[in-house]
Amino acid sequence: GTHSRRKFAADYASNCGHSETAIEVRGRWKRLRGGRIVFQYIGLKKSFEDASVCGSLCIGGPIKYELKEGIDASIPMNWIYQHVIPNIRRRFHDTRLCTVLGKALLYACMSEDDKIVVPNEIRQRVRTAYNQLNLDETQPIEKIRLHIHRMNDQLFITPIGEGQLVAGASGGSAGMLGTEAVQTLIIRQQQYQQETNQRFDSQASQLYELRNYCGCQFRRLNNNIRSFGGTIEGSFVRQRTQQMVTATTQNEVVVRNDNQQEVEEGIVQLAELSHNPTSLHDLWREYRFGLNGRKPAIQFTRKERNVSRAVAAKYNRRNYVWKTIQRLVNAGHTAEVAIEKIRRQYGYSTSPTKIMILMQKDKAIFKDDGGIPPNLR
Repeated sequence: GTHSRRKFAADYASNCGHSETAIEVRGRWKRLRGGRIVFQYIGLKKSFEDASVCGSLCIGGPIKYELKEGIDASIPMNWIYQHVIPNIRRRFHDTRLCTVLGKALLYACMSEDDKIVVPNEIRQRVRTAYNQLNLDETQPIEKIRLHIHRMNDQLFITPIGEGQLVAGASGGSAGMLGTEAVQTLIIRQQQYQQETNQRFDSQASQLYELRNYCGCQFRRLNNNIRSFGGTIEGSFVRQRTQQMVTATTQNEVVVRNDNQQEVEEGIVQLAELSHNPTSLHDLWREYRFGLNGRKPAIQFTRKERNVSRAVAAKYNRRNYVWKTIQRLVNAGHTAEVAIEKIRRQYGYSTSPTKIMILMQKDKAIFKDDGGIPPNLR
């Protein structure tokens, strides 16, 4: 019966250092004596004990499957539902369940590992459909390790990037001891570092806008003085401040002045990319914060990124720069240092458009190293 399965799981969790209470929470069990039915009603999404035991039961550590960056635009989830798990999708209408199973099966079908067993009929069907997409990537799915930890009694399940996994850490956290505690400290340190870098980038963006505004006002004042013989006493030409038209959710038009501080409620940020950015700093601000009231590119939905072929091509070209800066920022550098590394690699006088073209060529040149030049790793 099911007792042997329960015994193995319970013994394995106990050997990993979990308490009897935590094992009962994960198993949804209650003792005949003591009336411990409360474990059947504990909120699982908020239970660290439940997630911790579950992570330990994942042999090799908990993971998740995700489409590789840059592939998600070419492989929509509807394609996975139709060609990878058609029968599961017809039987179950839970989108989250189908997404998890679909990505896992796609990884298994495209893997060359002999230890992964998939029926040949399913493997051939999926590979035939994938080959029709004409993609260069042989494995569109990547495994992402997960680390389970808590802060102030709140559960956190954090993805672990390459080079972040501490040797000996399985991803679970039985008692926050040893390598698991070190892994948690490293993740929290990286999270704090990323928050600090984001705040620094935000301050730098505000200073950049303030510098541009002051320069514009100074030139306007200087031009007014020159228009009237160079005397400040002359009547200045009263110029209207530039007005910005923003579409609202009710398809109304809101007109506001440059000096207006408050943002009108209901304003919709346009999901548009700027034309001909003049610097890498502008590109990064466009990605993180948006330019001229537009929506930040990092928040673009898949539909907004692929609204047309021209927009998709523009986004993909700029994404080479964005991904490089983001990777260096995640490694602990500031955005300013990351941009300096890129300019040093491709030349200080090279335009952003030319840099994008060179990055695209480097992806093929350094294919064995993930498409990343040595100086940008």
